[in-house]
Amino acid sequence: MHLSRVSIVILFMLAMPVLAHHSPSKYNMAQMVTVTGTLKKVDWSNPHVYIYMEETTPAGATLEWEIECFPPSLLRRMGWTKETLRIGETLTVRGNPGKNPKYKDLFPSVIKRGDRPLFALADVLKETSAPPAKAASLNGVWSTALDMRVMSQAASPAMSTLTPRGVEARKRYDEDTSPTSHCVPSPPPLWMITPELKRVTLGKDSILIESEQAGVHRTIHLNSSSHEGALPSIQGHSIGRWEDGSLVVDTAQFAYHGIGNGGGNGISAGVPSSTRKHLIERFTPNADGASLTYSFELTDPEYLAVPRKGSVRWSFSPRAAFTAEKCELDIARRYMKN
Repeated sequence: MHLSRVSIVILFMLAMPVLAHHSPSKYNMAQMVTVTGTLKKVDWSNPHVYIYMEETTPAGATLEWEIECFPPSLLRRMGWTKETLRIGETLTVRGNPGKNPKYKDLFPSVIKRGDRPLFALADVLKETSAPPAKAASLNGVWSTALDMRVMSQAASPAMSTLTPRGVEARKRYDEDTSPTSHCVPSPPPLWMITPELKRVTLGKDSILIESEQAGVHRTIHLNSSSHEGALPSIQGHSIGRWEDGSLVVDTAQFAYHGIGNGGGNGISAGVPSSTRKHLIERFTPNADGASLTYSFELTDPEYLAVPRKGSVRWSFSPRAAFTAEKCELDIARRYMKN
């Protein structure tokens, strides 16, 4: 499938688990610049990795550049580690500059060490090339495939799918007050469909599902049949049962969340979720034995006029190193400076 560069950028802004970052409104998507300079610092943390370079212009001036990259989990998916970049080395970065001339910001399209590409935006679209492994159960590490259609609907819900209250909330959405800027994690199903690693741990009475990005997790209770008495929380109260080989999860008792029904992305806006939000999920093993289909149906009469449905593929990835990174508040707020 052919995608323009702008389409790729937009789609991956939608695909961020934090969903409110990498706003195209911050960058000049119609302009490209190339910067060659010395690497001074790397902040390897959620929600984004930041690279700092020092460029010397032909006139002898020194410019400090801040390059906003993807979260650690997506960079690891492309083969990066904390040791990929070396302080003092020379890098060349091509990308979109920030709109505010006060800052030297850059959203990278390509990062090179000499002639060797270290990062190419289009590569984020590629699946990992590891050979498939058979899954004996849900237990283990899983890689969530990117489904651009599902992510687009989740991050940019159509006005026709919202209640009047949902429409008004989307219009009033302000990126600067997004929960993401305060390191508040997203609720399901947003992070369940995000392309990253998940770790599932099966217990006798419960199942723990962890997200590599931001270290968020949720517990599925297998020994409960009611949400009664459960306190509202961001991840809600989840009850699981096995049905014809599939895990079916019923989640209620969600706390209010500012982008719980749709992530702001600078193109449209976030849609909150209310305490009346209700989520039904299914984890269904596929015939290949190496993947499962994660599907969901979401209702919230406060903000959603119609149920929202979607499904993505999870691939069993036992050889993948699951590494949850903490969200750093200072880093989460850096994009707000413009």
